[in-house]
Amino acid sequence: ETLDDHAGAIMFGGPMSANDSDAFVRREIDWLAVPLQEQRPFVGICLGAQMLARHLGARVAPDPQGRAKIGYYPITPTAAGAMLCADWPPQAYHWHREGFDLPAGCELLAQGAPNDIFPIQAFRSGSCYGLQFHPDVTTAMMHRWTTRGHERLALPGARPRADHFVWRAVYDA
Repeated sequence: ETLDDHAGAIMFGGPMSANDSDAFVRREIDWLAVPLQEQRPFVGICLGAQMLARHLGARVAPDPQGRAKIGYYPITPTAAGAMLCADWPPQAYHWHREGFDLPAGCELLAQGAPNDIFPIQAFRSGSCYGLQFHPDVTTAMMHRWTTRGHERLALPGARPRADHFVWRAVYDA
């Protein structure tokens, strides 16, 4: 009911959708009122960002052409994003088939390349942040995701498996 005993919260990604009708998904989306009202730090990553966007009234939806973002893709900080973090990576890891509109009253912090299928990459509402990409991913996670979820690599827009590890090597260098 409150974050009084916590410094903040992080909501990570998952295979479900912010549009799912499952009771636990709805409870998590509704719970986001807590950090927003209490002005406590919150970071939503991928699904967590989609849930935050939905809580704030934005549309969360798949690409109309069925494309996905799986692998490394370019991100560009806005002026506001560069003020918060001067060292944005040129590429970020993604694993999603849905994106979201910028919620009303929120500040855009990063966007994708021109004509990106999911252009909103990071936004802020007060002390709450939504990141469409995965800064949390490790090489071990990439191996697990691209092995267990290999069928998703065949989706339109997904990068070939080998590209996931080439960019990871560049990012780690």
